[in-house]
Amino acid sequence: ETVLAKFRSDEELGWVYTAYRFQDAEGYVQGPLSGSVQGWAYAEALEQGHVSPPTTFSVRRTCFDLVGTFDPDNLFCNDDVMCLKLAKAFKVGRVAEVLATKHEDGGTQMSGNPVAVAADWDRLLLQFRADIVALCGRGTMARHYAGSGTQLLDAGFRRLAFLAYRKSMAHGWSAEAARGMVLLLLPRWCQQYVLTAAHRP
Repeated sequence: ETVLAKFRSDEELGWVYTAYRFQDAEGYVQGPLSGSVQGWAYAEALEQGHVSPPTTFSVRRTCFDLVGTFDPDNLFCNDDVMCLKLAKAFKVGRVAEVLATKHEDGGTQMSGNPVAVAADWDRLLLQFRADIVALCGRGTMARHYAGSGTQLLDAGFRRLAFLAYRKSMAHGWSAEAARGMVLLLLPRWCQQYVLTAAHRP
């Protein structure tokens, strides 16, 4: 009812997403979590690279006639692709109330298949590259590639991390990519120590 009321409040809304909680494979719950994208906010969605997990959003059926359905060839980032396509074509509504829970089984994220995730993220960036550069600047592309490099490095894939950092630097200056290039020169234990320290609150 809350989501339907949101749709009724603005006929221009093509899709609505809600706040959510995240439950990992061990049962630990985080939240409430919520994005900030709302309204006509394609540039903001491109800047983030995503909007919200698919379990949190509802879409008018007619919207799929324009943007299509989920991309079966992009297994790991198809929800992000869908969010960006919807944000480009339609106004988005945000509900601050927690109405969904995202469950993680631990087998489909970067830790489970980092190479496939990185490949699908590359595919997303290539698909939206022109819009990202035009609306957000090359620095955003650099930041997205650098983030992928750091995740790959954290998972132990040094060569793939190097390629991601190189793509980042090709788009512009990125402090994260520069730091990553330096980390690649260090022993694995030292890389892990630095990366773990960076995650500490």
